[in-house]
Amino acid sequence: AGAYVTDSALAEALGLLSFGRIMMEAAFPTGTLAATLGSPARSDSIVVRRALPADARLLAGMNRELDRHIAASPIFFPDPRGMSEEEWREWLPREGSVAFIALTIDGPLGYIKAEAPQIDVSWSVHGSGTLAINGMFVDPAVRGRGIATSLLAALVAQAASSGKTLVSVDCETANLE
Repeated sequence: AGAYVTDSALAEALGLLSFGRIMMEAAFPTGTLAATLGSPARSDSIVVRRALPADARLLAGMNRELDRHIAASPIFFPDPRGMSEEEWREWLPREGSVAFIALTIDGPLGYIKAEAPQIDVSWSVHGSGTLAINGMFVDPAVRGRGIATSLLAALVAQAASSGKTLVSVDCETANLE
């Protein structure tokens, strides 16, 4: 079951019954996000580009790091669902699948992935004009340097160029980072 955050009476009632906000979803018009983010940042040492099936090993490695984070305190998500190298290799070329990877000469720094809204997200964001972010990771050692923003800007630019009018995301509220 889900509720809009604007329904404050229902949110308060659920809170009093010990139901916390486990998942949070957000959706923004693609144009609004594009205007806010601007163009992806450029750097001589960091490259943000569309992920390819040849990047599957790097993406799966970052997914393992994300799985470890999600399974640990304070989240304790019992069964993280990151993708294996083979799953990435199969997913990346699918129509509607889009991922960007941030790299340096030393290796990967992060990724973002999205596709059409899946069954496990709010019905309010379902539609052919929505691109739903369903995965993102930035190496903790390089957080705070604008890499996530550059990945998001690249994804939003792709969404806009492919006619998507809404970008959505859902996340676990216990994941403070």
